Amino acid sequence: SHEMTPDEIEEVIGGFEAAARACMEAGLDGVEIHGAHGYLVHQSFSPWGNQRDDEWGDPLKFLTTLIERLRPVVGSERILGLRMSADDFLPESRGGLGPDGMRAVAAEACATGHLDYLNQSAGSRSAHY
Repeated sequence: SHEMTPDEIEEVIGGFEAAARACMEAGLDGVEIHGAHGYLVHQSFSPWGNQRDDEWGDPLKFLTTLIERLRPVVGSERILGLRMSADDFLPESRGGLGPDGMRAVAAEACATGHLDYLNQSAGSRSAHY
């Protein structure tokens, strides 16, 4: 694995746009961004997953860019949501945000004004503490 280049990040965001467009063309009611469970979107706003020193090192840059780029694709008549963990179950010493940090990320995502709902998730198959 490697740190994604800015071009690769743009390519991934373009992939999200293409997938959302395909969903809209197929007649789905909306799209949910999966920003939970340690996947890429979650990694982008978590200290354990994002140690970049460029513009993408801003913990909210990837998430808010994704939301802002998907809203026009989904349109105002269809649903755009975000699923994220209510707790990342990692101590701060290991880069965890905890419930308060996750709440702050959720607030910033909602502050874009482009989300129709927030789906809070939590759960773990193993103990991290």
